[in-house]
Amino acid sequence: MTQPFVYPFKVETAVTKYTFVKLGTLAGQIVPCGAGENAIGVAQTDGAAGSHVNVCLLGETYIIAGAAIATNTILKAVASGHADDAAAIEGEYDLGLALEAATAANDQIKMLFGVGVNEVKNVV
Repeated sequence: MTQPFVYPFKVETAVTKYTFVKLGTLAGQIVPCGAGENAIGVAQTDGAAGSHVNVCLLGETYIIAGAAIATNTILKAVASGHADDAAAIEGEYDLGLALEAATAANDQIKMLFGVGVNEVKNVV
């Protein structure tokens, strides 16, 4: 696995290793992503509120699947910051690319974070 670009963040609300995280309400602190939300990265360790964790901002990392995922598909956040390759919905965010397949929820797979990160618009 190539070395990802990581940066330490303070944790506002507890986060789980290898889940999508976003900025919280407190300046520069992170919280877990919810379904369809835009992530700033992937937590690299578990973190309790008030602790610091490294977050992958760009590059290859692991992610926890929220369901079965096919290799080479675009990922988005689902509940608890897990990843899914479900069909695009307007207003949700594409967050990266699955480099491995997941056969079920809670599988840990490799992904490339930050590839094609954009808001989905005009879904027909």
